[in-house]
Amino acid sequence: MKENFTFTVKKDIRAAFLALTDFKAMSALSEGKIEVATIPGTPSAGPGSALLLRLPMAGGQEVRCETVEWDEPRRCVRRFAVPDLPTIVFFDFREQADGSTKVSVDVELTPQSMLYKMMLPMLAKQVLAQKGQALQDFQRQLEQAG
Repeated sequence: MKENFTFTVKKDIRAAFLALTDFKAMSALSEGKIEVATIPGTPSAGPGSALLLRLPMAGGQEVRCETVEWDEPRRCVRRFAVPDLPTIVFFDFREQADGSTKVSVDVELTPQSMLYKMMLPMLAKQVLAQKGQALQDFQRQLEQAG
């Protein structure tokens, strides 16, 4: 399943890129919804970096997040090792003539288990329903990043 959305932020491309790719800053602003830990032996940022995301509100589920592509400040691709539902998120940043940045986000979910394959229509509806909240969260992250 693939979903995408695009939005424009009133920040230059570098500021937008840094604000939306910094999981540690996002964790600090998440009000306890996401905890982030570095994975020893991997870079702290950029290509090959990996983090362990812990979701206290989801029973403490841990998800490994790896950066598979990093072209600062234009593109960042991350893979999330969600059990039975590997997910890849593509962030593309384009500078606009007025100094703002257009951000395109593509999310690719690949159900592995029969259960997730059967639930795909419901997952699609849930992703669409949460798109607005994700946009609000991104905007808040950008505003708080200064």
